Amino acid sequence: MRKPILIRGARQLLTLRGGVGPRRGIQLDQLGLVADGSVLIVNGRVREAGSTRRIENLAIARKALEISAQGRVVMPGFVDACIHLEAAGTGPQAFSTARRTLRLSLLHGATSWGIPAEERLEPKLARVLKKLDPSNETLVPFTGSGVKVLQPLIESVDPRPLIQAGEALAIATGYRARVQPSCSLAMAIATAADHGFSIAEAVTACTINGAHALGIGARAGSLETGKQADILILETSDYRDLAYARGLNLVHSVMKHGEMIAEGAD
Repeated sequence: MRKPILIRGARQLLTLRGGVGPRRGIQLDQLGLVADGSVLIVNGRVREAGSTRRIENLAIARKALEISAQGRVVMPGFVDACIHLEAAGTGPQAFSTARRTLRLSLLHGATSWGIPAEERLEPKLARVLKKLDPSNETLVPFTGSGVKVLQPLIESVDPRPLIQAGEALAIATGYRARVQPSCSLAMAIATAADHGFSIAEAVTACTINGAHALGIGARAGSLETGKQADILILETSDYRDLAYARGLNLVHSVMKHGEMIAEGAD
């Protein structure tokens, strides 16, 4: 058993706690925000997420390795439901580009990605991904689902009629090296806000709804008991800065399965 981890004292904790399926309608705007929140992680899974006062008084939390999130935002890792790596059968240059793209996307907060089912991975790239996540749950073939995936960096779509009609919406970058070269979901959130999403709706669309678009909503996309500890710590005190601080990467740290895989300096 690994030593428990306590991410403690976030200015804002976004749990995205909710029902079983993807969020629709007014649910898209509900982030499960906790002021002064903490997350307790045991063996790579979320044990508890909620108010710091409650979490720190748990017996197991007193033995945990503590990570301070004071003054910062803690939230689920982004899920990019559509990214084109185009690495199959095209040699070392394509492999290098795909690996660099995933690394940049990770540093900007993505912890899971969806690729079109027809895009096979080069064996070498698959081995790199296995080092990132031995469970093979990081890169998921996207074969379609009941969630409509919008790509605001590629096309402008008014989301209001879709939201009012009760559609389940996810946001993806739609990264493609020669067509749409941004792999930043924060940029997709900002662009979606320009197109009619609220910032909260856009965050929901690229976390829990992105996970449901890939069929992994039962294990990823929100900070709830039993789910993977795929977590972002943002270098800001307000999640809305994801849209306001354009051109800046606010990601301080990225955790996958309770392991810190990218960490900023204090």
